[in-house]
Amino acid sequence: MGRNIPIMKPIFSLHAGEYLVGTHIEENCKNLHVWLPSKDTGIDLLVTDQTNSKTVSLQVKFSKEELYLGNGEREVLGDKRLEQTATD
Repeated sequence: MGRNIPIMKPIFSLHAGEYLVGTHIEENCKNLHVWLPSKDTGIDLLVTDQTNSKTVSLQVKFSKEELYLGNGEREVLGDKRLEQTATD
């Protein structure tokens, strides 16, 4: 009859702001590595140098607002803010 197949649940989800910041760093800073945490500790992204000896932890804040135009179309306006804590 029916099989009882367990459902895989994500460990965490990556929101748009984190994706945009991580992509920007990877595309524009080829000498840096971008890491994602495996659990929610308040750090959204970890960035290291090529030898992984210097680190910067990032917490990304991103809010999205939509402007509805009179003709039924909409425009998305983004407000991006980056808070960072450097560690040696």
